[in-house]
Amino acid sequence: MATLGSTRKLHVLLVEDNPGDARYMQEVFQRSGLDVSSMTATSGEAALELLQRWSTSSEDNLPDIVFLDLHLPGMSGVDFLGEIRSRPKTSSLPVVVLTGSLPELEELNAQGLRVEAYLRKPIGPEHVRALLDRLDIALA
Repeated sequence: MATLGSTRKLHVLLVEDNPGDARYMQEVFQRSGLDVSSMTATSGEAALELLQRWSTSSEDNLPDIVFLDLHLPGMSGVDFLGEIRSRPKTSSLPVVVLTGSLPELEELNAQGLRVEAYLRKPIGPEHVRALLDRLDIALA
C-alpha cells in the first residue's frame, strides 16, 4: 500500500447537495496538493447510481474515498451509508462524514454504521491531507 507521496490520482466521490459547499470542497481538494479526480452527487440516490456505474466499469473499481454530507434530499446520508454498508462491493468503502452536528454522529453510532472519520465544516486542504495520511488511503 502506497502513501500520499505516490503519484496515482485519488478518486473521490463527494455526496453534497449544497452547491456552495460542493464548490468549496472542490477547491479544498485542489488546494490539498493531491492529484484528485472527483465526482459530485447531490442526493443519496444519485450517489448510489454513480457507485453502481463505477463498480461495473471495465476496471471493476470504486472511488478511493467518499466524503458524505448527512443532510441530503430524498435518501438521507444515514440511509445512503446503511445501503452501501449492506452491499458486498461497497461495504468496506472508506467514508468520511462532513458534519457540524453531534446528534448526527450519535445517530450513526446508534445504528452501528461505520465511518472512517468525521470532519466538521468548514474544512481546509490541510485537514484533507492529514486525514488521508492518517487513514493511509492507497495512492499507488
